[in-house]
Amino acid sequence: MNVMLVLSLAGLLSSCGDDVSIADMPAGNVDLSGTSGDGPGGGKMFGDLCSSNADCQSGLCEPFAMMAVHRCTKSCTVATQATDCPAPSNGTCTPNNYCRFLQ
Repeated sequence: MNVMLVLSLAGLLSSCGDDVSIADMPAGNVDLSGTSGDGPGGGKMFGDLCSSNADCQSGLCEPFAMMAVHRCTKSCTVATQATDCPAPSNGTCTPNNYCRFLQ
């Protein structure tokens, strides 16, 4: 009796709809940043004050002046920092490869 009950339940469960795998899901990127538009972040420009990465067009809001201010910055390399980091930055990269601001 128990074997028949188990087999009956197994048959019912196996007929409950189609299985969906990750391969069946549509391809594409999902934006979880809470922002919209073509850029990776918000509308604030390079050097503007910010409070989160989502505020900045570059998607980078970093602390400066001993963490007293946060500014929108962008990625840079030491080799190209002079062109990567225009004013109002000080024209250099941080060790974390984003443009540095003194204040």
